[in-house]
Amino acid sequence: MYSVSVRFGKDLSVPVKSNLARLTPLPNVMAPQVMFMGVMSDGRSAVFALHAGVGHSGPGLCRPDHVRCSAIVVRAGQTEDLSIPTANGGHQNLVLRVVKIASSITHSRTVALNAYHRVSEAGQCELDLANPVSYDPVTGTISSVVKNACQKHPNAVPFAYLVTAP
Repeated sequence: MYSVSVRFGKDLSVPVKSNLARLTPLPNVMAPQVMFMGVMSDGRSAVFALHAGVGHSGPGLCRPDHVRCSAIVVRAGQTEDLSIPTANGGHQNLVLRVVKIASSITHSRTVALNAYHRVSEAGQCELDLANPVSYDPVTGTISSVVKNACQKHPNAVPFAYLVTAP
């Protein structure tokens, strides 16, 4: 099991956010610019999806590639400088620093399953809002998942991070 601690804000003096749940939107649910997706299998790198239009510079690795950078892989101790577009056409500069990635081992199936299923409901809601229609290939039906998915998060906004064009 992994626990990730980050600093996200205008500079590195902002408080550390510890033990992030997967799909945690940063800085918050009302203005998500980055979403924590989880820890890579190496246990030393964390993945963060970037909202459409967010630029970055630093040692993080772009995924799927540098031209269509929709996510960055950042190692513990690394800092990314982010450029967030503003409503007036400008940019706001923020930093994302992965302070620590800690691992622990459990022999309890229950504890392991709870850790595996721990996700931010708000982040899941924002992903659902960004892709509000789902297709079930088994039944051949299309449904809207947004109706019930976001009742607990009325301030949620769509988190669009998938880049489809080069």
